[in-house]
Amino acid sequence: MNCGKLLGRRKLLWMVALAAASPILAGPLVPASAQQASAKATPLEWSNLSALVGRYPGSYSSANIDLFDKGAIAEALIGVLGAKMAVLEANLATVGPLERHGNLYYISGNAPHRGGEDQAYVLIDPARRVVQVGLWEKGKLTVYAPAGGRLPEPPAIRTMLANSPGEGANAAPGTPWELLPVDGRAPVAYVEAAASPSIKSFTVYCEKGRPYIAMLLVKPRAAPHITLTWNFAGRIVNIPVQRANNAGTYWVGGIAGTPLMQHLMVQKDMAYLRLDGRLEGEASLANAPAVLRQAMRHCVRL
Repeated sequence: MNCGKLLGRRKLLWMVALAAASPILAGPLVPASAQQASAKATPLEWSNLSALVGRYPGSYSSANIDLFDKGAIAEALIGVLGAKMAVLEANLATVGPLERHGNLYYISGNAPHRGGEDQAYVLIDPARRVVQVGLWEKGKLTVYAPAGGRLPEPPAIRTMLANSPGEGANAAPGTPWELLPVDGRAPVAYVEAAASPSIKSFTVYCEKGRPYIAMLLVKPRAAPHITLTWNFAGRIVNIPVQRANNAGTYWVGGIAGTPLMQHLMVQKDMAYLRLDGRLEGEASLANAPAVLRQAMRHCVRL
């Protein structure tokens, strides 16, 4: 037998056998998206919610639910959010399953590593065929509620709201420092917190020749003392503050002997805040040096 023909026949037989054993060579190439299409998630409808409790939002798995693209719930969300639908999807990248409380269904989650600042919840009322969305963007909450009024939050969502910045919070990175006039005394340095569940603002001022910081809370504290922490890129300043009103919303502490003023004068961008070790958003450092030079010149050498 001709040696070249023999080699050619063996090559042909080898290719046939390999094709039979390999799904890649046995048929035409199929894009991954086409392969996944047959296993797409189940669209959420007003009528199938109870059967889908426990499932997670996701695009290409029959075990998941479609919250963003198809189905009556997705249509309702698009109608409520419009262009913000992309923000909702990003803020539910790390998400819990569909859950039920009474006649309401809900989902909550956050953007990866952004809990407390970029997060969201979705409430679904199938009886009224309405949805409600709580959307945090850079630490500021906006609630998109039905025209007939807000839905009652399930306990898990109430806990989420209690531990997160509210609708009155500033979005990060917050507002720059300001010089505020005060009747009968020197002006004070003022800055509002951003993305904080509890802190509204700070005032830095001189009193009888000594420097102080005052803190205004939106959520009162009952304890007589709190440790306020400013974190300047790893440089930590702890300041004991004490309650200065009965409501527990106004707190004052002396800052003489602490490096707070030095850091406020030289550090850039923002400082992270904590109360008794718990993260409480941040404060902008923009315009701090100029404002503090004017407000603190009677008690601090800057």
